[in-house]
Amino acid sequence: MAVTAHPLATRAALDMLAKGGTPVDAAIAAQMVLGLVEPQSSGIGGGTLVMLWDEGARKISSWDGLAAAPARVTASLRTDTDGKLLPGGDPLNRSGRAVGVPGTLAVLHAIHERHGKLPWADLFAPAIAHADAGFPMPKYLHGILAQPDGAANHADWRSLYFDAAGRPLAVGTIVRNPAYGKTMRSIAALGAQAWLAQGGARAIVAAAQRGVRPTLMTERDVLDYRPAEREPVCAPFLAYRVCTMAPPSFGGLYVLQTLQMTAVRANGRFDFADPAFVHLYAEAGKLAQADRRRFVGDPGFVAVPVATLADPGYSMVRALGIDLAKANASPQSGIPMTGLSARESDASDP
Repeated sequence: MAVTAHPLATRAALDMLAKGGTPVDAAIAAQMVLGLVEPQSSGIGGGTLVMLWDEGARKISSWDGLAAAPARVTASLRTDTDGKLLPGGDPLNRSGRAVGVPGTLAVLHAIHERHGKLPWADLFAPAIAHADAGFPMPKYLHGILAQPDGAANHADWRSLYFDAAGRPLAVGTIVRNPAYGKTMRSIAALGAQAWLAQGGARAIVAAAQRGVRPTLMTERDVLDYRPAEREPVCAPFLAYRVCTMAPPSFGGLYVLQTLQMTAVRANGRFDFADPAFVHLYAEAGKLAQADRRRFVGDPGFVAVPVATLADPGYSMVRALGIDLAKANASPQSGIPMTGLSARESDASDP
């Protein structure tokens, strides 16, 4: 089985499995197609998290290929290199300053070396074929491009996705992207690191130099990026053991805490048609969000209390503070770390 956000990517994954490939082979083929058909969400310029079950070893592993901050990173996205605050809002978020050092290619190449079976180049064949032959304009991508100022916000894409009048191509219109196909051929032939070294890193940085605020990323940042294999976070939920990504990803801990807190107060009834349950679930999510904002960060720079945050006993304490009759307008973080004072814990989220 393969599940992705687009049928062409799912088909690419299934084709790799049919050829005797591993789930890793299938995932890489799917990712390359996703970079073509949903460029707003996926691609080789972004980051990727991988969780893998090794049936033979009976072991689950996880790989961190999230986009990283460049070496010249400032204190925040809004902090300029001179220490002054930049204007916030959409223009800054769309600028090169908001672009992280991509990790997708690096992590996919790393897991292929360890868990792949098919030749690296074979995994790019579906993406190359669809880039050359074309694919129907997806409804979701069309909706993004059809927003007010869509053509202005995506000026680099006008020749690809818009007509001569500046209107996005209609849903279902065949879109061809030979430039993407050329890139896929190069990565397939050279390998991830060699492609980056032979011009790929330069092209990524050049693209992020455009916009109102250029990136602080350098070619050296891209070439020096290394994915990290991390121990998954596993915790009980009802009769199950749920495993998910460790920090710097925060979504896994958030989900675990939300599930555990909900279970404490749900009395065995999990029904999203019941407003009382929906209220409980939402309130648990608020508390989990407050914790992740306060405590979860990159473990290379921050001591994250992972074990405590995922502990059912801690979730029980947090869940007992949920008001089943009223929404919490200002949820606060808990106290999962030894030595953390109540005053620090009750501080507003940054």
